[in-house]
Amino acid sequence: MLTDVAIVGGGPIGLATARAAAEYGAQTIVFERNLEGSPPSCCTGLVSLRTLSTLGASNDSVLREIRAVRIHVPSGRQIDLRSNDVKAVVIDRKKLDSELVSLAREAGVGVRFEAEAISAELGELMVRLSSEIQCITASIIVGADGPRSRVATWFSLGQPTDFIAAAQVELAE
Repeated sequence: MLTDVAIVGGGPIGLATARAAAEYGAQTIVFERNLEGSPPSCCTGLVSLRTLSTLGASNDSVLREIRAVRIHVPSGRQIDLRSNDVKAVVIDRKKLDSELVSLAREAGVGVRFEAEAISAELGELMVRLSSEIQCITASIIVGADGPRSRVATWFSLGQPTDFIAAAQVELAE
């Protein structure tokens, strides 16, 4: 299979990148190893105000606007921060992902789910589609496969050294 741009990772960054490439005329395919509509592996759903506009998404996935937070420090002390302005939003990540997939497809992007990238070298990406392995020839290969990117490893690009640990819980209203 021949394409201009092959993107590994069908999360928000991969899909927004794919859409931008397609809008500039590049034949673009996104390969995502998970099932379509599956929950994101790690996302608290709390994002900055500019996230949705940067991704080219609507506000349809916004669940809450955040104007205040309470921070619990290890000593047991609480710190309250408040503002009249919205500082962040809580999003429905599955709804955002669904919108971004639709926008990418409308721009002409081929989005392939259950497609695992298994290796890459300059100009070639090997992808497992069902039980078949296909060689994708691409002018550009984009690694949008997260902070421990296999694409970065395959091209000796290095990995991030600093991570921020976080916890998340969903509570009923």
